[in-house]
Amino acid sequence: MHNALTQYILAIDQGTSGTSASVYDLAGGFVARSDAPLASTSPQAGWVEQDPYAILDSIRTSVRNLLAQQGLSPARIAGVGLANQGESLLLWDTITGEPVYNLIGWQCTRSLDLCQRLVTDGLSAGFTKRTGLQVHPEWPATKIPWVLDNVPEARRLLEKGRLAFSMGDAWLLYHLSHGVLFISDHSTASRSGFYNLQEQEWDASLLHLFRGEGLLLPALVDSAGEHGALDFGDGFRLPLCGLALDQASALLGQGCVLPGELKITYGTCISLWCNVGKAPVAARHLDCSLAWQVAGIPAFACVGEADTGSSVLTWLRKKFGMPWPDEQLAAVARSAVGGDELVFVPALKGLDAPYALPKAHGVIYGLDTTTGLDHLLRAALESIAFNAADLVESLAQELDLDATLPVRVDGGMAANEYLMQFQADILGRPVLLSGDLEATSRGVTSLVRLARRVIPGLQTLRGDTPAGRVYTPQMSEAEREERKMRWKKAVQDVIRYYQSE
Repeated sequence: MHNALTQYILAIDQGTSGTSASVYDLAGGFVARSDAPLASTSPQAGWVEQDPYAILDSIRTSVRNLLAQQGLSPARIAGVGLANQGESLLLWDTITGEPVYNLIGWQCTRSLDLCQRLVTDGLSAGFTKRTGLQVHPEWPATKIPWVLDNVPEARRLLEKGRLAFSMGDAWLLYHLSHGVLFISDHSTASRSGFYNLQEQEWDASLLHLFRGEGLLLPALVDSAGEHGALDFGDGFRLPLCGLALDQASALLGQGCVLPGELKITYGTCISLWCNVGKAPVAARHLDCSLAWQVAGIPAFACVGEADTGSSVLTWLRKKFGMPWPDEQLAAVARSAVGGDELVFVPALKGLDAPYALPKAHGVIYGLDTTTGLDHLLRAALESIAFNAADLVESLAQELDLDATLPVRVDGGMAANEYLMQFQADILGRPVLLSGDLEATSRGVTSLVRLARRVIPGLQTLRGDTPAGRVYTPQMSEAEREERKMRWKKAVQDVIRYYQSE
């Protein structure tokens, strides 16, 4: 039983595949968690959508279930932190609160042709200079023209000045506050395609570029602060004190509060974020985004993300009937005999960072009559590690970082021992597994602790993350270089093929 006087923090991680609600004590210690799964739909190849009301229900359900299971009353919760999936798009009527269309997910590539036109027309450099982002279909701004061309209600509301813009947070907060809050934080906004990274504000010229003039945009707030009250139903009315993009929150959850500190999250995608300090940096192959803003002071991050995380394993399960549960995957990969020449370039939705070729498709090299599903699994896991190593290598070159420092890792797939050992082998540097794989929840918990003055500043979070297993490189230098050479040759073959189309 909990002490009747003890207060706790509620951390909500609203992700693509589900919502998790976690309770932490004021010292940052994990207490309990409740999950609510979510489904996505794909009306066409490359399209990804979600039901916004299902997302809203998943938040309410996970919160109510968790607090009921733990016997915690609303009065015991000192504050709520919300991390959102980001880079998604939802347009809605500010009078009725009704969306005009489903939430369009960050993985959706329906704006690919528009992005290619921006490059062809010479507009990509200006976009990147203002936003810090490479031109890519991931950004919500690029999907606005599609919605306006295909959803008449969106055009009607825009003309009437009633069409509101939300990513993974503003619409949810609007409904959870009964229409009181229409806000977003800077880390989320910086991944929209409408945000000027130098000025830390919405940009009128970017709105014009994507036909977003007249859109109602959420007010931008600090990541830590007392923003208002949220109603989760059944009397659960709680103060909102922390807001962040999920991956930015994971960077904080890993204690990466100093420039040069980086983490990789292995979730639906691979997400590398590196703290670069109080000023944005220009990187040729990676994005720059705002990680958090506290007391008006921003912290920026260099970012590389690739859609080759657990989504690759989901593809294997759906298309090939892969029968093994997650906890067996490492053992199956280790026991696969032969097939060492297999190289899988899983560009199922294009090649992401650091290559940025959205029109590419996946390729498997080395198939023969002995290839089995276990070999495909092993090659898929290795492809995740190769892609992550490419991101780390590109980052180290761009920022002149020490290539021998350990890499901090978290996320559901970080529990896979085969993947983590292979990651350390291919990087040639230690991989530090967090003792709390849910670094995103830990990050927004830290923001709440800061807002409620439990901690004096973010610097106190260094070394605060519980330590987990350390994976050290076991592969010889010769084998590492040979494996990396085969991978890079395969990737370059894919690039040459699809660039020539």
